[in-house]
Amino acid sequence: MPAFYQRLDLYLNTSLHEGIPISVLEAMSYGIPVIASNVGGMAEILDNAVEGYLIEGRNPKEFAEKCIRLFENKTVKNRMALAGKEKVFKKFSIDQMAQQYRHLYFNKINKNQKYF
Repeated sequence: MPAFYQRLDLYLNTSLHEGIPISVLEAMSYGIPVIASNVGGMAEILDNAVEGYLIEGRNPKEFAEKCIRLFENKTVKNRMALAGKEKVFKKFSIDQMAQQYRHLYFNKINKNQKYF
């Protein structure tokens, strides 16, 4: 997949339904701004106008406008690319996810200990 992502300028996700899409996290990890429908858990991983753009609905004109905006403004595109890459490594890396699960499990165990 590295060769695929390294050739992209933008990553579009026009899904009707999503959870937390790994493909979006992968694109962000390669420093690719994302333009996506604001569905499911997309807003949990992508802040509008920070790492890319969230589009309400699936309006092709709005997707096209955001693509053109990024192609015309390399400064914004590069800022979004860096922000996405940083976010993935800070919040969604293997180490970070393992720490979050550990924290979740230990909190649950501590809360349930009063019942034992």
